[in-house]
Amino acid sequence: MVNSNAKEVIRKIFKKNKGKSLEVSKLIKITLPETRSEIVKKNGSTLFIAKVSSLEGLFYKENSDTRKYGRVLCDQVKESFSCSGFFTSDELPRYGINRRETRKIFEKIDKKEGDLVLVFSYDKKKSLRILEFLVNEFRSELGL
Repeated sequence: MVNSNAKEVIRKIFKKNKGKSLEVSKLIKITLPETRSEIVKKNGSTLFIAKVSSLEGLFYKENSDTRKYGRVLCDQVKESFSCSGFFTSDELPRYGINRRETRKIFEKIDKKEGDLVLVFSYDKKKSLRILEFLVNEFRSELGL
């Protein structure tokens, strides 16, 4: 468990998005060759993305509960995987990724309302390991 309030936060988001099960897409590679994002450029203009159903809004920075949950989980990923963390569709466009690039990411993964897109700027192996960690965390918090 990330923190004592985590179950309440994630279950509230899941219910709001009418979640019944947690569906996770495969990890997909996307290239943003003209990006101005330093985060993306450091990984050869490549990102790996995955879609998780019914968790859109879990990382909104405008809400104190989701901002706190996201910060704690990102810090846990940083420590566990010796990396800079990850970001999500809830935070885009940001981090130097513009609106056009955000649309490209969403189209590539076929994001629908209620879907959360996880974004990694690492090689495929590390991205997969972080994805597995996050999905296990989400399932644990939801009791799935």
